[in-house]
Amino acid sequence: MRRLLGSPLLSVFFGLAPFLVFGGTTSSRTVNGVVVEQSSFNLLGLGLAIVGLVLSGQAIMSRVQKDRFATTIAFAGLALCLFQLPRSIGLF
Repeated sequence: MRRLLGSPLLSVFFGLAPFLVFGGTTSSRTVNGVVVEQSSFNLLGLGLAIVGLVLSGQAIMSRVQKDRFATTIAFAGLALCLFQLPRSIGLF
């Protein structure tokens, strides 16, 4: 069971970890006491999202119609990592 769910669970972990851990830079610009610009770039989150995408893609391709539970977890990891990519770059 552990071997079957290993990479899908890791992809979910890699998709969730950047919500808890930040490894990047932030900057903000203040004019007259009001923040007018704020940006962030999470390099750790970007790396984890890419690794999670690869793991979930491999899990989906290798488990097509074999184990629905593991495939569902892999799709959840894929969705989390796809969400994490633009978030780590600072688009939202």
